[in-house]
Amino acid sequence: MTIRATILDYVRRLRRWLTLDGRLEAAQPLLFLMGPIALKTETAQFARTLGTMLKSGVPVLGAMAVVGDMMSNQAFAGAISRISQDVKRGGTIAVSMREHAAFPPLAVHMVRVGEETGRLEEMLLKVAETFESDVRTDLVRAVVQVESGFNPWAQSPKGAAGLMQLMPATAQRFGVRNVFNPGENIRAGVTYLRELLDRYANNEQLALAAYNAGPGAVDKYGQNVPPYRETQNYVSRIKQIAPRTVAARPPGGRIFKTTEIVNGRAIPRYVNRKPADAELAVAR
Repeated sequence: MTIRATILDYVRRLRRWLTLDGRLEAAQPLLFLMGPIALKTETAQFARTLGTMLKSGVPVLGAMAVVGDMMSNQAFAGAISRISQDVKRGGTIAVSMREHAAFPPLAVHMVRVGEETGRLEEMLLKVAETFESDVRTDLVRAVVQVESGFNPWAQSPKGAAGLMQLMPATAQRFGVRNVFNPGENIRAGVTYLRELLDRYANNEQLALAAYNAGPGAVDKYGQNVPPYRETQNYVSRIKQIAPRTVAARPPGGRIFKTTEIVNGRAIPRYVNRKPADAELAVAR
């Protein structure tokens, strides 16, 4: 296989992953590149939802069932189902998380500490805070789409190049040897985007404006999106593709409790869509 054919195959797999809602099963060949972002995003969603529900008094098995239904990533949803089965058999969440290898070691450790100290809900929310600090997968995907249309050889008249259209100074700053190498380009672009998010207190609009026009332009206009048509259209397009949503919350912020009779016993069930006979269990 020629070098060009190898890169084309790489980009084909990258494009497939970037357009499959971050599914880990489709991303396995690219975990070294973008997988960690998806991993952290899903971990944060899992921890935020489970921690909130447990804090609201929902039993752990009921909460786990709802969390699994709400996960958009099928690989994670399957892992949560297996964890729920382990817990039902008397196991702990942390041990099951470690065995199924679907979560970062730090998250597993924090959950284990929470279980051992009786502060599981608190530690789950801390896990969410820890991993929510990273760049959203869908935001990165949208930036790549708008910047280059997934073309790793894209070049602009101003000198920006590659998937995330790095300027020469930016590429040099982040140690990029080959700006047309998809892995190097995205690594540097995501690092730079994270830096801008930190600079502007996680304000995605300002970070995107700075990515497009430079932080100097954003600061010049009082830390607002500059009045440049190109920059305003750029921010608007990306936010339309990847709107920031609170995915960890169920529709309407509510969890409903219903009762199912199994072998003469009343078994409580918790769902995020209201059945006809349900009562409100959690409202946020």
